[in-house]
Amino acid sequence: MSKMTRQASPITFALSSDFATLSGDWNPLHMEPEYARRLQFGSSVVHGLHAMLVALEALYASQTHHCSLQKLDVMFNQPLQHGKPFTIIIENTDKYSFTIKVSVEKKQAIKITGSTKGSE
Repeated sequence: MSKMTRQASPITFALSSDFATLSGDWNPLHMEPEYARRLQFGSSVVHGLHAMLVALEALYASQTHHCSLQKLDVMFNQPLQHGKPFTIIIENTDKYSFTIKVSVEKKQAIKITGSTKGSE
């Protein structure tokens, strides 16, 4: 089993705007700070899918072999706020199985488990 921890660059509001353009998701929770401030999280938050893709990008950057996703399970526990730093922990339980934990201030925000299929 191997483990890698990395401090991820914060996802800025500008990056979320780019993601909203690509995804078509302009939900005010993500894209209207004044409106989102009155909602349950107290500020606008990063799209969950965007944060998940950043975590998967870190996984692929850490791989030493070519691989493709076979299985993916994602649990969103709490949102990421724009501009706040977060930590990505990648644990490879064997050559093709992994767990990724995305944390903000030591609280787990996202947990991703899955497996890959590799070609040597």
